[in-house]
Amino acid sequence: MQARALVDLARQTNLHLGVCTQYAASLPYYRQLYEEARGSLTTVESFYAEMETLARGRRRSAAEVWIDMAPHPLSMLLAWMPDGVIEPESLQVVSGSGGVRACFSFVGSSESCRCEIIVRDLHEGQPLRRFGVNGFLVDCTGRPAPDGTYCSALSTDESELIGDDFMSLLIARFAEATIQPKLTPLVSGEVGLRNLELQLQILQNA
Repeated sequence: MQARALVDLARQTNLHLGVCTQYAASLPYYRQLYEEARGSLTTVESFYAEMETLARGRRRSAAEVWIDMAPHPLSMLLAWMPDGVIEPESLQVVSGSGGVRACFSFVGSSESCRCEIIVRDLHEGQPLRRFGVNGFLVDCTGRPAPDGTYCSALSTDESELIGDDFMSLLIARFAEATIQPKLTPLVSGEVGLRNLELQLQILQNA
């Protein structure tokens, strides 16, 4: 597999390899909202993500939408449970015109999490980006700050948290890792490879 070869090459040559799944950078902001509302987040029993993207006149297959969008929710899931694996018997996938819904149990060394991931193309309107754990869901949008800097916004019906843009955080962390040997990219090549393996495992059941 080319992805595995690339990860191995980076390791052998002592180079950093990062993957651009920026939603992993949202977790500290999400945790802040969660703990303000519910208290300490100690276990992840369920995970939900629903992500839309504007089709912009395209007619894409379910598989194309999945490959485009699924890395983002899967990156969050792997950030919550780095050692998790999909329980094969639990995997249920429904695919249709322009979308995929995947449900499965994600089992780690000390916990099991029931997951539902929905990705779809949207032909008009504002794309939905919603995610959360244990039933605490937030909507994710972006907006410019007064100085023009693009910011992220996580919101519930009761509260909103404005923070740095996730992509900017991802890039900044990678830049830091290039000059601080003990740092690693926010999403490493190894994690990106696991993400790809999960994508394909789910897609093969669609």
